[in-house]
Amino acid sequence: MPRRAYGGAVNGLFLTIGFLILLPTPTNGIELNGYYKNLFIGSETIIGPVEDYWLDINRLRLGLSERWDKMEVDLVYDNEIQLGSYLDTIQFRQFAERDDPRYWDLQGNTIDKNDVYGTHQLYRGTVRLSGDKADLRVGRQQINWATALIWNPLDRFNPLNPLQLERDERTGVDAMLLDYDVQDLSRLSIAYAPQHKPSDASAAIRFKSNIDVVDWSVMAGEFVDEKKLGLGFAGQAQLIGLRSEIVFSDPDTSDEYVEVVLSADYTTDDGIRLVLEGYFNGDGESDPSKYDFSLLINGEKLGLGRNYLGGSVGKEVSPLITVALYGISNLDDHSHFLYPSFNYAVPAFEDLYVGGGAQLFFGSAQDEYAFFSNIYYMELTHYF
Repeated sequence: MPRRAYGGAVNGLFLTIGFLILLPTPTNGIELNGYYKNLFIGSETIIGPVEDYWLDINRLRLGLSERWDKMEVDLVYDNEIQLGSYLDTIQFRQFAERDDPRYWDLQGNTIDKNDVYGTHQLYRGTVRLSGDKADLRVGRQQINWATALIWNPLDRFNPLNPLQLERDERTGVDAMLLDYDVQDLSRLSIAYAPQHKPSDASAAIRFKSNIDVVDWSVMAGEFVDEKKLGLGFAGQAQLIGLRSEIVFSDPDTSDEYVEVVLSADYTTDDGIRLVLEGYFNGDGESDPSKYDFSLLINGEKLGLGRNYLGGSVGKEVSPLITVALYGISNLDDHSHFLYPSFNYAVPAFEDLYVGGGAQLFFGSAQDEYAFFSNIYYMELTHYF
């Protein structure tokens, strides 16, 4: 990474800390939190020569919040050290040298050697101003307009890759978000994410409201080179939660297309959570020979095929142990993805958790999920 990225991140951090020091004493005190995570991964590369590798990620995340009468400042800062044979692969170098899409230069390298790779970033950093009906948030943040649980074509500012290993991690977007409460249960939201090249900026507006037991929303916006119009619905039928997202897209360089998600979730009396979700991708290919895997790797598309079925099963086996199974099937090429996992709260140590699992891929040559390699991982997380 260029030295400019490192310097920009350090300067941005010191400016923010200085800003906090100069502000009046917060009315509710300073809140500090964070975690340390060790994530150990074993797999093989999918870019360049096929090589077995191991990777050990050590992440220290520190959060600080200060609140005043109508203003709140939130900072979440990451320092990460990576070790392992993965650092010697072409795949690692290709991902490490990609340009960062975020507007502010608040991330960079601390060390880049053959056996150690260190990074730091402002993971979240926002200033929030609140009024009686309006709420303005500026900075690096998550803008989550999703309705469904696995595929979220409505969620374009912070899209989640359905194959992502750490499903609770979302890259922040540098943006302005204005929320205005029109009335009870009705909210108007306007978001703008700038870019140094104005044509790459994203802007959208959403209105969310409620009719009887159904929450609904409508979204319109332009994201880089695509205009989008979307609808979202979430309701309840007896004990079954029902959700849907419908998004119409008009790209500048290709034909119009539609994406549709239908989702249902149910929790049994025994505490087993079941999710079943279908996804139609009008921009996908029914012929695997036409797949462009770079779109999936870069997070530009939620899937390369047209018809998908996904779901999950999760249960808290005991107050200490949670298990889950998450999976996706491409109904066109008949390839599959399974993600079993567990999480264990270590009783002898408060806020210490041990987890693990695997991402397993099945399919024939050229199929979507046959492209990826199985991943096996263990993780240890301590919250404070």
